[in-house]
This record gives sequence, C-alpha cells and structure tokens, in this order.
Amino acid sequence: MDCCSVAVTLTLALREPIKMTAPSFHIVFDLSSHQDHWLSEMWPFFVLSTLGLIVLITPTRIVDRIFTSGLKGLAGKAFILLWCIGFVSMTVYSTIEHYRQLRNLQSLEAANKLQVVEGCLQGFHPMPFEGHDEERIRVNGEGFSYTDYDLSPRFHNSEGHGGPIHADSAVKVWFEGNNIVRLAVSDHACPIAPDIAQPF
Repeated sequence: MDCCSVAVTLTLALREPIKMTAPSFHIVFDLSSHQDHWLSEMWPFFVLSTLGLIVLITPTRIVDRIFTSGLKGLAGKAFILLWCIGFVSMTVYSTIEHYRQLRNLQSLEAANKLQVVEGCLQGFHPMPFEGHDEERIRVNGEGFSYTDYDLSPRFHNSEGHGGPIHADSAVKVWFEGNNIVRLAVSDHACPIAPDIAQPF
C-alpha cells in the first residue's frame, strides 16, 4: 500500500462518527421488592419500652429493692411513667411515620410518578466505613445523599459497606426528593467522578 492509499484510508476513518456504547444498566435496588428491616433494627427500642412498662406495673417495694439508688417510691414510679410515655410515644410515632413514607413511595412507584435521571456521575463522595459522614452522588445536576445508618425506606447502601455505586459508575435513578426508590447501575462505564467535598 503506497502513501496515497494510506492517507485516503486515514481520512475516511477520521470522517466516520465515533460510536458510543450506551451503558448496560442492571437493577440493584427496588423499594417495591426490597425487604424492609425497620422492625428488626428497632427491636432494642421495643425491648426498652417493654421493660419500662414491666417496671411500672411492678409493686413499688420490689422495684425499690432492685434499684437501690435513685428516686424511690411514688417519685420513682412517676419518673418511670414519664420516661415510658416519652419513649413509647417516640417509638410508635417513628414506626407510623416510617410505614407512611414507605407506602407513599411504593404508591408513587406503582403509579409511575417518580422522577428519573441517568448518566455518568458528575460527583461522588464515598461514606467512610466508620460513618460520621454521608455518601453523596450527583448525576445530571441532581444530588443525592445517604448513609447506611439511615433506616428510611429508600436506597442507602454506601460503597464502603458493599454498595453498588462507585466513582466510575453510570446510574439510572428513580426518585422522589432525596429518596432513591429504584436504582440501576452500569459498572465501570464512565470516567472517575470528582469528589463532592461539601454536603448538598
């Protein structure tokens, strides 16, 4: 092949459009089929509430023998009563609010009323393994933050705890506000995203 033929071949190759391969997404989280762990995670609160109620109905003389320091008699019972009312109220309210939010997000998903955004990550901040910060992602101008220690009914699995999102991932997010209701990921599909230093 002479020099002219090589030049013509290179010119034609440069004129051909570069074909970009679309990310191949796979679903990694879907609230409609995700097993909710609220009750299993909240069991210490239910246990403490139950113990408080048991102490409350136990005769005062028995309670005073068990707890040798602190408030005694009716004053001790009054303190335990107030503690039980506050603790039980908080536990019941949190449980009702959790399931209200869960049903609301599931209804929006079933009705196809969720917002959707997809693309390569514009920013990624992994949550440290020990916590003390949130994981943050930004895709097509939309920002999301989450942490493994959040029990809200939404996606919250960080990279440090085996989560599916990495700095070079492409993502497709179905969401309502900051709640990721469904998530699809394409692994190693993008350039590494820069860190997001500041919270949203």
